[in-house]
Amino acid sequence: MLEDSPPAKRHRAGPGRRPLLTPAVQAVIIEAISAGCPYNIAAAHAGIDHDTLRIWRRKGEQGIAPYVDFVKLLAQAEIDWEVAAVKAIHAAGDKDWRAHLELLSRRIPERWARANREMNPGIAAAFSITINLGDPADDVHTTLALAPAIDITPPKDPDSSLH
Repeated sequence: MLEDSPPAKRHRAGPGRRPLLTPAVQAVIIEAISAGCPYNIAAAHAGIDHDTLRIWRRKGEQGIAPYVDFVKLLAQAEIDWEVAAVKAIHAAGDKDWRAHLELLSRRIPERWARANREMNPGIAAAFSITINLGDPADDVHTTLALAPAIDITPPKDPDSSLH
């Protein structure tokens, strides 16, 4: 018997640990991404660690099954969300023309960006978008002022004793 030889690896009996990427977990993640959630929130919503989701995405990008199909579904969910967001901007433009102007300035900046609108200051008006995060009852939101500056600080609640 050789004393310098490493111990033999033991083979497990049975199939091993169950995979975490179940159809149910996959569906929850895809639903969250389709709603516009970032990956860390989608992972938490599905009850997995963000690092686990990163590993799955990396494996899918490397062509490892079943993660390849999952990565394709993630990409489609992001596309679906972006299309829905653009449709929402169009719908907002029916009530406030500035939503359309903002979309134009981003899609065709050479003609519609703010630098080209300075000749007519009447159309350089600012507007903001309020994004509710979490439960609407919590009244947690972030306001983005799209022009002239960005403010992402939550509004102060004068009735709150936490300030």
